[in-house]
Amino acid sequence: MARHTVAALKTLIADELAKGLIYEGQIIGSPDQFVEGVCHVNGQITVNPSVNVVDTLIHELLHRRFPQWSEVFVRLETARVMRQMSDKDIALTYSKYKRRAKRKTKPVRLRHS
Repeated sequence: MARHTVAALKTLIADELAKGLIYEGQIIGSPDQFVEGVCHVNGQITVNPSVNVVDTLIHELLHRRFPQWSEVFVRLETARVMRQMSDKDIALTYSKYKRRAKRKTKPVRLRHS
């Protein structure tokens, strides 16, 4: 199988995105596995927003609770927590996040060091 250049892959990805048939919604997998996305046989793609949001949320909450922890350690602990969460746990955390989070109208700009 021939490898594509990153530039070629970016073009192909943009073409696929332009086709549409992309949906956002909860995906229920097996009890011990969370599913981030699925490409159906008919070409429809479903993306589960809760998985990445919950992963990111846990990561940032750990940073806030343990500011002394390194980035690498926070990543490891986040992955450890996520592996123990069921789809139901993720959905519940995502639901709590949606109720608590306030929308920002302007992008947050990070300073480059």
